[in-house]
Amino acid sequence: LHLLSRRQRQMCIRDSMVTENSLLPVYGKGDIILLEERMPRIGDITVSIHMKTSILYIRKVFQTEDRYELHPVNGRGKIVYIEKKDRSDWHEMGRVIASIRTDEYKRE
Repeated sequence: LHLLSRRQRQMCIRDSMVTENSLLPVYGKGDIILLEERMPRIGDITVSIHMKTSILYIRKVFQTEDRYELHPVNGRGKIVYIEKKDRSDWHEMGRVIASIRTDEYKRE
């Protein structure tokens, strides 16, 4: 019988597959991203959904005094600004803890 530590029992991990190459070279189509279901800390890469538009973002989280900022992981694209009053419009699926490269993007 393998006993898990209390921390391991509390941690829930899920995965998500990248479906396009817009995140290259960090993540490519077909890569699997492993997520830990917990609130991200500043500087973590997170998978977040804007609930009103159903748009999913994979971004690095930063915070200023009055808002959150989601920065592109590959340095391309727009920074998403989230005012603290609009925080309830967002859902964090989790923070990225690892990724598995499948090289599927090389076949296109």
